[in-house]
Amino acid sequence: MKFIVEEEKPAYDVYTTLYDKWYLKIFKNISESEKTHISMVKTLLEKYGIKYEYSEKIGTFYNKELQKLYDELVKEGYKSIERALWVGAAIEDKDIYDLEKELKAIDNQDIKYVFSRLIAGSENHMRAFDKQLYENTGEHYKAQYISI
Repeated sequence: MKFIVEEEKPAYDVYTTLYDKWYLKIFKNISESEKTHISMVKTLLEKYGIKYEYSEKIGTFYNKELQKLYDELVKEGYKSIERALWVGAAIEDKDIYDLEKELKAIDNQDIKYVFSRLIAGSENHMRAFDKQLYENTGEHYKAQYISI
């Protein structure tokens, strides 16, 4: 769960950063939903007394891999609006993959419930990014991590 709370953060941070660059409403709307996802996981961590590190500063991560990922995704998303939408879909694709993998190993009902909600949210977000990408390019996002 400690990784999941920080893994949800790149989505929020990247979408916030890309909204500031492109002013596409989809980034603002989905970043607000990501804030809710983060809050849900934080609540679980606190309920079970699990200590975790989390930076509130946009673009700052304790996990070096997530820091690198954020930097790469923002760089890619700055190339064009189309690449930014692709980045959004890719983030959700990876989140779904990671959450589904974690969900298989969990027997705690609280955690299962929250992770299931996060997956459902990410599926909705991925569809929204795919729709916008299609409207802008005529091409759909091709999942890299999950099978659809």
